[in-house]
Amino acid sequence: MNMEHINKIIFGGPRSGTKLLAKIFQDQGYHNFGEFFNSFSCEIVHDSIPYAKRISREEQEKISDIRTKAGIYNDDYRHAITVRERARLFDNFKSITPSIVTIWEASLKLAPETFKLTDDRFVLCIRRKNRLDQLLSRSITKVHFNHDSELESEPITINLKTFEFHFQSLVYTEQLQEQIVNLGRGKIIDFDKLISGTEDLGFPYTVTTKDQHSNLETLVLNLDEVVAKYNKLKDWYGIKW
Repeated sequence: MNMEHINKIIFGGPRSGTKLLAKIFQDQGYHNFGEFFNSFSCEIVHDSIPYAKRISREEQEKISDIRTKAGIYNDDYRHAITVRERARLFDNFKSITPSIVTIWEASLKLAPETFKLTDDRFVLCIRRKNRLDQLLSRSITKVHFNHDSELESEPITINLKTFEFHFQSLVYTEQLQEQIVNLGRGKIIDFDKLISGTEDLGFPYTVTTKDQHSNLETLVLNLDEVVAKYNKLKDWYGIKW
């Protein structure tokens, strides 16, 4: 399988440029299924060809509140059912060509069989060199339910346990990316090259969007504490970022 294989999957960690990458391919005529299996912040629009659409910030907050009250493990069961339902729906439309779909590590954990639906697709494993910036941006958008730059982010104090969870998810994502690339099923897409318009996608493209968080450090009130936690986790996991 190679880059020219026409249907694609985007697989990366949050805040790694997945939406930008999907939009670039959408502009090339691909049907963009979006974050089809993301039951936490996206709903399915049942058009002639279905696609995922971001729900409102208020609805995202309600889902988060339910998850907090029910407990993560209890709520995972509910979300796993939804992901499996969406997987069955996607199976009916996955042959649409050309098309692209985004999958998150969280969806794969909830319903691992979901990835089987994408056996015939080339996987674009997008990755950001500055993982600390990525994790800071992830923490900020998660608190504000502001994944699509709907409002200006306010400074926050990052919960260190939540930060560790995001760190673990990113490690797991990159481990899966390595396996996919080693199996010849995908390639690494460099975030920095992508936003500069120099990544090899098989066609010329331009990027006009701006980074949502141009100065992350000013948005984290306990930055020193978070950086210390980040370095400790890197040592613990033996990560060479």
